[in-house]
Amino acid sequence: MKTVWRGLLMAGILLLGTLLPASGTTGAAETVIAIRPASVQTAPGHVLTVEIYATQAANLAAFEFFLHFDPTILHATHVEAGEFLTASGRRLVPLGPDLQADRIGFGVATYGEEPGVSGEGVIARLTLHVVGSGTSPLRFQRLIITDPDANELPVRGVDGQVISSGEAFQVRLPLVMRKGQEQSR
Repeated sequence: MKTVWRGLLMAGILLLGTLLPASGTTGAAETVIAIRPASVQTAPGHVLTVEIYATQAANLAAFEFFLHFDPTILHATHVEAGEFLTASGRRLVPLGPDLQADRIGFGVATYGEEPGVSGEGVIARLTLHVVGSGTSPLRFQRLIITDPDANELPVRGVDGQVISSGEAFQVRLPLVMRKGQEQSR
């Protein structure tokens, strides 16, 4: 009977040890994914590029996000992966982009024998066309990051904004007419 209790006690201690963090640790650090620059002032008609920037990353190998914005102020025209995830030698597989009227969906998975990246760097770049006046949030609705084994990592998203004011600029070209053509309005 003593042997059975001793075995159950050891199994309980081992199980408890796997559920609790090791002494002196508080679990995995939280990676911060932020819009850079956090706030942009511009005018209708301009095209701007913002970065999705990771800080405090540890063993990062993949990400996915949906970024929402006001479609009366912004149109998304392009998304591309940044160079940070390839810093460890892993190869990229882009997931998307999914460009909608009011959001961008994009992700990147990596593969290879190398560990994920740690530190900070650009994970994506977005090109936005400013089409109206006002303030548009750049708000993360879904943000997931993983390590090379596809385990989700703790993450916090930091939103941004675009402030657009003024009138759209227009480029006026000279009207060139051939002899014998009439100008129609």
